[in-house]
Amino acid sequence: MLNILIIDDNILKINDIREELKELEDSKCVAIDYEMEIKKACKALEERQFDLLILDIQLPSLENKAGISKDGGIGLLKIIDGVDRIKKPSFIIGLTAYDENYEKNIIEFQKYLWVLLKYDKSEDLWRRQIAKKVNYLLRAKEDLFRQSSKIAMEYQYDCAIITAVETELESVLNFGLEWDSLEIDGDSTMYYKTIYNKAGIDRTIILAKQHQMGMVAASTLTSKMIKNFRPRLICMLGISAGREGEVELGDIIVASESWDYGSGKIKSDASGTEYVLEPEPHQIAIEPALKEYLMGNFDDSLYKIRKKWNESNGIRQDKDIKIHIGPLASGAAVIQNENIVTKFIVPQNRKVLGVDMETYAVYFSASNVNKPKPSYISIKAVCDYANQYKNNKFQEYSAFVSSNFFMDVIDELLNRI
Repeated sequence: MLNILIIDDNILKINDIREELKELEDSKCVAIDYEMEIKKACKALEERQFDLLILDIQLPSLENKAGISKDGGIGLLKIIDGVDRIKKPSFIIGLTAYDENYEKNIIEFQKYLWVLLKYDKSEDLWRRQIAKKVNYLLRAKEDLFRQSSKIAMEYQYDCAIITAVETELESVLNFGLEWDSLEIDGDSTMYYKTIYNKAGIDRTIILAKQHQMGMVAASTLTSKMIKNFRPRLICMLGISAGREGEVELGDIIVASESWDYGSGKIKSDASGTEYVLEPEPHQIAIEPALKEYLMGNFDDSLYKIRKKWNESNGIRQDKDIKIHIGPLASGAAVIQNENIVTKFIVPQNRKVLGVDMETYAVYFSASNVNKPKPSYISIKAVCDYANQYKNNKFQEYSAFVSSNFFMDVIDELLNRI
């Protein structure tokens, strides 16, 4: 519905305008209000947002209702433009029956690209012009409403962050944003929401932690996030094991693709004394635009992250952080044996950078939903090498690196999807 306000002290002219728009008003396509005094008009403009203002030039003055001012309407235009509490109409049409007022004030309307029409009860031109403008504004508002409804139906949050363990969750919560907890009836997960403003743009973020580690929990939480919050982007943040010789502790792994390294068939070998896995990997990749962006140079950003850590934590890190874009395999178990990686996982993808227990499940769940379909990405930092020397020494630092880097790039990631 289009909201129209007519400000005129001549009820006959008001009725003339309403008669021209009678069909639209009767069909509830437009709602027409009118005021005959400037003071009451100002109050109406404070209380409601109007799509169109039709304004007479010659109105009773604000100081003296009995006295008519030849440029009372122009004075009201200046009030509308200069007073913050007045809600600005989307478009303004001036209407005057006097040649003198038309010639004198048309320049004031042209300053704002508004329109001043000459009113003549015996003429049809002004009627057709107002009717055409109202129909155009009505179609434009309907188009905007349809587009807004489509966006609202498809997406509710800009980003959903998934973490698997407490260290990862705390790292995101401690980034420096104000988080509000959010509970959903019948859902045991605790969610956290915030608005992240960067470069003047608000980004809405929802965050949660799995109840336990592993792909089943990751898939369940991803599905709940999509259903409850309809995010544009799903991101897995936190820590992972790296492949020694390919990455260093504290480095970032962006999972360009992921798969379940335990998927396949287990059978006996030729001797019948050992079991072997015949793998059947199903690799899921991120969008090329995200991968391309993250292949850029982030040296300055990574240096600042390490510097921030060193200034606020006891364990100093002197090694530069590097970003690696490549395969990250997921499985059901914590790996503490380098031979498992070499013997079973590397043959499935010789470029594999590391292993975790969740990324593939996030990618699978996010890529197998109907609209609204989110984009997805996993950004993790290496905390160990999945060998017998596995320990928790680097977990807090790696979680810090993962969350801080993501907050640096979230804006551009969202711009590319």
